[in-house]
Amino acid sequence: MLFISICGPNTSDASETSSPTYTDSDLNKYRTPSDNSTTIISNTKKTITKKKRESSTDKEYWCMAGSNQIKRIDSAKERVQTAENTVTKRQEEVDHKPFDKKAKKRLADAQNNLLKEQKKLVKEEAAFSMLENRAYRSGIPIGWLRCNFDY
Repeated sequence: MLFISICGPNTSDASETSSPTYTDSDLNKYRTPSDNSTTIISNTKKTITKKKRESSTDKEYWCMAGSNQIKRIDSAKERVQTAENTVTKRQEEVDHKPFDKKAKKRLADAQNNLLKEQKKLVKEEAAFSMLENRAYRSGIPIGWLRCNFDY
């Protein structure tokens, strides 16, 4: 067996391995006028105003946003109720005339409409939940969404 030992040069001198040191005067030599300016990335005006409104603590904004969403939810609930009543009527028609294909088709259409309206209601409720979440993250009392300013 043969062992070869390779030893490098003696590197005990620290001045050869240390990195150079720069002073303020060295940095000022290479400074340009653009080093002092900052670049501002501008967004569209619409995005800026939307973010400004969302982050603001404007009671009117949050009251209007909450009221509009609550109106949409109420409207969706009314449409679901109407669709449920229609399904009930169509079911009664099918019960009285069990062999009427048109009545069965109307019942199927009414049931499909009911499902569609229920999905819309779920979407509106999810949108309101997202609005509540945004308000919470902005530090807005939840009562402001319902125009309750007693907090």
